[in-house]
Amino acid sequence: MVLGLRPGVSFCDIDGQLIFLDLEADRYFALAPAAQEAFRMLWRAKSRHDPDADLPPSLPISFLDSNASTRPVPCPSHIPQQSILDRQPGRANPLRLLAALAMLLSARMTIRYRGLSAGIAAIAARKARMIEPIADHAALPPIAAAFAKSARFIRTHDQCLSRSVALASCLAQHGIAAELVLAVQMRPFAAHSWVQQDALLLNDRYENVRSYTPILVV
Repeated sequence: MVLGLRPGVSFCDIDGQLIFLDLEADRYFALAPAAQEAFRMLWRAKSRHDPDADLPPSLPISFLDSNASTRPVPCPSHIPQQSILDRQPGRANPLRLLAALAMLLSARMTIRYRGLSAGIAAIAARKARMIEPIADHAALPPIAAAFAKSARFIRTHDQCLSRSVALASCLAQHGIAAELVLAVQMRPFAAHSWVQQDALLLNDRYENVRSYTPILVV
């Protein structure tokens, strides 16, 4: 075992500034300069850390786990430049649209009353049950079209998280391979989320996400 991040905590590096996401606490946070430097030493250590060794006093321990299986590493950062929204739109039949609206409302309620961690856990559980995720699935274009059309009925402003959680859940139910991405930017600080599949954005466009750095990929 090594000293690493406790479950539910992830981080990214934006031009030298480390930003953390704590799913259980439902918050983003940064470290003071001295604590950040101490964490960098832990992150870049080539040898296994002795959990019984003294930690730098500047480094908070609330987000660390002395029994972690791996050292902390920043979230992989890959943002596709192509979007399915720029292609010929698939046909959103009424049943798929109703299903999308139901998933959106469910995602909102889950995040509001049970927290982001519950929504993330549900997606992870669905993906774990997928035997052979399919990338080139015939249902992908109409599902993406249904979620895009749902914007006519349910507001989209400041709803990227619930919309992305809903789409990721829907795709997992259909056995379609996709990733839910949570990302942040600095100056000014802002958070965003979207769904992608390999080199394709599924519910956003590159110009809207290019300034963000992924902090969690599910």
